[in-house]
Amino acid sequence: MARKSKKSIWGDGESPPKFKVGDRVVFRRGNREVEGVVVEDRGPLGIGGQRIYGLHYEFLPGETRYTERDEEELTLMPTQTGGDRDVPVGKETHPMARKRKRSKSDDEERPAKYKLGDRVVYRSGNGEVEAVVVEDRGPLGIGGRRLYGLHYEFLPGETRYTEMPEEDLTPAPASS
Repeated sequence: MARKSKKSIWGDGESPPKFKVGDRVVFRRGNREVEGVVVEDRGPLGIGGQRIYGLHYEFLPGETRYTERDEEELTLMPTQTGGDRDVPVGKETHPMARKRKRSKSDDEERPAKYKLGDRVVYRSGNGEVEAVVVEDRGPLGIGGRRLYGLHYEFLPGETRYTEMPEEDLTPAPASS
């Protein structure tokens, strides 16, 4: 009797992903290397089935941008091992705090703080920026932090999109 071969869960010719959500990676942007965080595994969407990843990186101080890159363009940054790691509490120079890894049940324990249409404020290099929540991206940030898609007025009559973690947002003051 012929033996059945075990099929890979990754399908024909498809390899397992090199990176997972939350991994810190380095990639080229223009003529320099940029550090980013994997926020999405988009799957084998590239040319010839190349695996594509969604990344967040700091474009300007305090401004996070999103890009998508082929797996081959990314290099994993070394990380600390263990369940806890020291991370800054805020973006400025605050004391270090212990941060634990999140479990999958954390989302059920922590409902979204903001809903679509809520007006919020976040700090930017130019001061405080008022924005409108247009998307709840879910726990895609570093350590599973909940991210929100925001629209803000960049110039009079010009709206731009950015993504910010829930911890960096505060409700906008009520307008009179």
